[in-house]
Amino acid sequence: MRVSHLQSNVLALKALGPAEEAQIRKMAADEIAQIEDSVRVAWLPLALDVVLTEAVGAVCGEERLRQWGRDAIVKSGEGPLLRPFFSALRRVGLTPHAALKAVPYGWKVVYENCGEVRYKNVSETEGAIVHENVPMMMHQSLAYLIGTAGALDGAMAIVGDRSATATVEVIEPNAVNYACRWRADL
Repeated sequence: MRVSHLQSNVLALKALGPAEEAQIRKMAADEIAQIEDSVRVAWLPLALDVVLTEAVGAVCGEERLRQWGRDAIVKSGEGPLLRPFFSALRRVGLTPHAALKAVPYGWKVVYENCGEVRYKNVSETEGAIVHENVPMMMHQSLAYLIGTAGALDGAMAIVGDRSATATVEVIEPNAVNYACRWRADL
């Protein structure tokens, strides 16, 4: 994974509160140290993010894990790695479909050798992100799947729907579908 995105994930720990952040930092101390000590443009193993995400889930539970995923993508979208994608969305029109359509491009910037992601338009108020050839460590981590769904919630929130949700559906041993739904008035 790209270090700058991992660093955004670590920065998003602050929003969980000081006690929770301290607990997570203790649980994932080695991984966080490696993330914080790395150059933003470098690549690090996916396992670091999986350990961090599982620590967030263990300390905070599913709802706050999802919110952390949402907050982290917003932070990452403000930085140099994903800002160009969100700027492009503003130019083409801020809609949930536009945000989800950009996910495969953003995925390639953040992840390396972590499967293929594609967008599928389902209806006026629904889309899907289909992730195929999912690495085993991602696929087997419910916390990671929930955190990713939260990040998709965040992408849709950036374009204006804070109530939009992505639901995780494991469809094969190495594939995941994120069913995304939002309000009709966007």
